[in-house]
Amino acid sequence: MLYESQEDSYLLKKHIKEHITSTSKVLNLGTGTGILAKEAMRYSPYVLAVDINPEAVDHCMKNNIPAQVSDLFSHVSESFDLILCNPPYLPLDENEPEDSRLATTGGKEGYEFIERFLQEAK
Repeated sequence: MLYESQEDSYLLKKHIKEHITSTSKVLNLGTGTGILAKEAMRYSPYVLAVDINPEAVDHCMKNNIPAQVSDLFSHVSESFDLILCNPPYLPLDENEPEDSRLATTGGKEGYEFIERFLQEAK
C-alpha cells in the first residue's frame, strides 16, 4: 500500500526551497509518494529518495525520482547536506491495517522512529 501525501507533507514541501542550494546533496528518508524528493529535484541535481516500502520506491522510480529500498540509513552509505523526512509519529494502533502502519506508526509509543533517526543520522 502506498500512503497518500497529507497536509503535513504539503507544508514541508512549501519550505524546501528555503533550505536547498544548487549544490546540495539531498536525501529524502521515508519518501512515500516522493512528494518531497520531487520538490527537492527542482532546486538540486542530486536527490536520493529511500523508503522501507518497495512499492514506494517503485512509485518514485516510475516518476523519474532516484530511489532505493532502505530501512532508515541501512542502505545509505554516502553523506548528504540535507535530509528531508516526514516521519511516522503515531503510536501503535492495533486496529489499524498492517499495510498502512509503515507510513503512520512511529512505534509502540509513537516516537521510536524519530528516536532511531536521531541516533543513526551522522
